[in-house]
Amino acid sequence: MKNKILLIEDDPTIRQMINDILSQKESDFELISVSNAEEGLKLIKKKEIKLVLLDMKLSSAMQGEDFINELKKIKTKTKVIIETASQASVRHELLTKYKGLVVEVLLKPFRPTNLIEAINKTLDTN
Repeated sequence: MKNKILLIEDDPTIRQMINDILSQKESDFELISVSNAEEGLKLIKKKEIKLVLLDMKLSSAMQGEDFINELKKIKTKTKVIIETASQASVRHELLTKYKGLVVEVLLKPFRPTNLIEAINKTLDTN
C-alpha cells in the first residue's frame, strides 16, 4: 500500500508544480492535493495520511498554523513539512514550536531536490 501525502496549497500554480515534481519520480506514495486547510483536515480524519505538505499562508479562513494546532488535538502520527515564503529566521522557530509534528520547513522558492529529500527522509523514518 502506498503512503499518502496530502498537499495543502491554495496557489494552483504551486500546487501543479509540486504535483509535477513528485510525479516525475517513481514513488511509493500517493499525492492528494487540496486548496484549503479545512478540506485537508477532513481528509486527515478519514484517511491514513503519513505526511502533509503545508503552505502556511492560505487564502482560506483556516491558516497553516490553525491547521497544525487542530492536527495536534486529534493526536495523529501524521508529520508535516511546511512550505513558506517567510524569512529564514522563521524556520527554527517553527521547528521548535511544533517539534515532533513539523519535521521540515522549506523556504519558497525551494529546489525540487530539497522537497524530494525532505519527503524521502520523513517517510523513511516514519
